[in-house]
Amino acid sequence: VFEPFCGSGTTMLAAERTKRQCRAVEIASEYVDVAVKRFQQNFPDAVVTLAATGQTFDALRLERQVQAVPHD
Repeated sequence: VFEPFCGSGTTMLAAERTKRQCRAVEIASEYVDVAVKRFQQNFPDAVVTLAATGQTFDALRLERQVQAVPHD
């Protein structure tokens, strides 16, 4: 399944439930975060990674938190 406007990830969830492969694209980072969180809630054993780096979503989330903390 190709989903060029992933949004909150409904198509990804449906594809996973029906054992189909899904390739989804979303440019709004807020929607990407929502889609990944929804996916992880529904499929907690699935590892979600950033294709460009192989970094897991959880590692990326921690990295963002560290970057958001003001440094003196």
